[in-house]
Amino acid sequence: MPPVHLQIEDDDPPSFYLTVHSIVDPAIQPASSTSARDTALALDSLYLEYTRAHVDRDAEGFLWAFWDLMNVFARQVPHDSKQQDALIAIIHELVRLPPKPLKLDNGGEYQQWADLAFWGTAFPETWKSELGPYSDAQKKQRFLNLQAYAARIMTFAPIHMESNAIWTLEDAVEGAIIPVRGSPDLVSEDPLAIEDLPYKVALAAVWIIHAGHVLYGRDEEIYGTQGGPLYRLPKKEARVLRKKSIGTQGLCMERWLLWKKQFGVIRDCEDVDDETRGIAGKAVVAMERAENEAT
Repeated sequence: MPPVHLQIEDDDPPSFYLTVHSIVDPAIQPASSTSARDTALALDSLYLEYTRAHVDRDAEGFLWAFWDLMNVFARQVPHDSKQQDALIAIIHELVRLPPKPLKLDNGGEYQQWADLAFWGTAFPETWKSELGPYSDAQKKQRFLNLQAYAARIMTFAPIHMESNAIWTLEDAVEGAIIPVRGSPDLVSEDPLAIEDLPYKVALAAVWIIHAGHVLYGRDEEIYGTQGGPLYRLPKKEARVLRKKSIGTQGLCMERWLLWKKQFGVIRDCEDVDDETRGIAGKAVVAMERAENEAT
């Protein structure tokens, strides 16, 4: 696959976008000799130059637009490429720069790069723009790239992407409902009951492969993560137990083990294509590694 050259996907971009592009695009090319550290320092210098030259504009606006651009770049770069490795390394080096307090108009305060200030504000907009339907192969690839990017950043920066990870895993490894005429619907653990299984497994696996160790071993509620059919209790049992799911609505060991079991089912299912089985197998290995590292 030929290397990707980043594109600015904005008809009327802020003035500094071209400069960011001129710094980042060459740095992630396979033949680049520019280190991630030097690239991060160049971006930091651009921020300082911009805020000094535009005293009438707040730093918040720059950072929001900057991260919006970086997120757009990320969805263009294949998730399993050296170029995404390079892009992630640049962001990691930004996080490692000396802390710089950033006071907000509302009185709040961030550490400018260490906290990835405004990354979390910009990212949901990029995420929403890539949501289904997933009939377009390029759109699918972009969303996969974006999810891998977020999962990798989650391992070294204080961003909260747990709900996004759970939603993606829910779609792939928390079962399916099979309608039955004249009878109650069936809850199925059969991988073949999952619509577009190869794509959903690929999305779910990047969260486990890159950030499984961040998700493992936690027991905490996370809003809006009720779960798929295999995680939700039957109505009668839910009424008796006074809870809706097998475990915590969020992250818990019961849910982790369900994910691991279902990835294993997919890995071992001969009716699933070899590539998807291989990806599911990698997810199981990553989960076992997270478990072993935690002991």
